[in-house]
Amino acid sequence: VSLNTNGSQTKRIESLVAQVDPKRMEYIHVALHPKERTHRQSYIDILQTLKLLKTSGFNVITSIVMTPDAFKRYPPWNALLSDYDIPVIPKMLRLPDFPARTEEFKIVTYPQAYTNNERYLLAAWSNEVARKYPDLLKTNSSVNPLLDINHLEGLPQFQGHKCDAGIRFVKIDEVGDVWKCERRVKLGN
Repeated sequence: VSLNTNGSQTKRIESLVAQVDPKRMEYIHVALHPKERTHRQSYIDILQTLKLLKTSGFNVITSIVMTPDAFKRYPPWNALLSDYDIPVIPKMLRLPDFPARTEEFKIVTYPQAYTNNERYLLAAWSNEVARKYPDLLKTNSSVNPLLDINHLEGLPQFQGHKCDAGIRFVKIDEVGDVWKCERRVKLGN
């Protein structure tokens, strides 16, 4: 099992730690959302949650979606979490109409709108995480969070490829409903 969370449900995470054997979890992926953490002044909460997960034996990875403002926020988080030996993975922004506008008031499309310097930083940070954590994902049963750098020029179309949604990958929501394809096809509960 892999768990994706923003780490805001502290009591539920504490309950998970108390009830679940970390060996039964492949990893817990925590999205950091540094801009929101700054807005809510909730750095301490997420650090305590990450420390609890790590010291309880869970394999923990974190990520930051690299919006244009995230490039200045990424290095401090990377340094902060290196003390806990928790990787911070830069995730590529994948939006056709990112709400930030250029000086000419044109809507920009990502990942194509990344600058050359931003592309370089994304690749360098991803490669550094891969070098430092070669066994980040030991099995092939999960989506590899380091694959984003393969799509810096644009997202693949996936036409003609078999989709594993519902076969090797499902989403289970907060009430236990099992979904294929992001809540479009319900498989059960």
